[in-house]
Amino acid sequence: MSDPLLSLAPFELRALATSIRAGRLAAPYSALNLQRIIGEACAEDVAKRVGLLAASGMSAKALASCMGIAADALASRLQLENMVDLVTTGPRGWWRCQP
Repeated sequence: MSDPLLSLAPFELRALATSIRAGRLAAPYSALNLQRIIGEACAEDVAKRVGLLAASGMSAKALASCMGIAADALASRLQLENMVDLVTTGPRGWWRCQP
């Protein structure tokens, strides 16, 4: 199972980091508070993960920094559509050249 924080888009991670850094979001991190920033779909899983990180001793400042780093890493990944260029080739009008 992958980390629920990595399922967020870079802009969502940055919004969380900014909210934590500014003190608008603080422990205990509840799904209800996170829904305002990341939406309802994954708020419960993200709240649990952020809560575990905070409970392990990670400060709010460190948590915000890690989210910013993760956002930068996710944003710098090449998108699949930018990596693949599908080209099809073949004889043009081969059916016209048949005897």
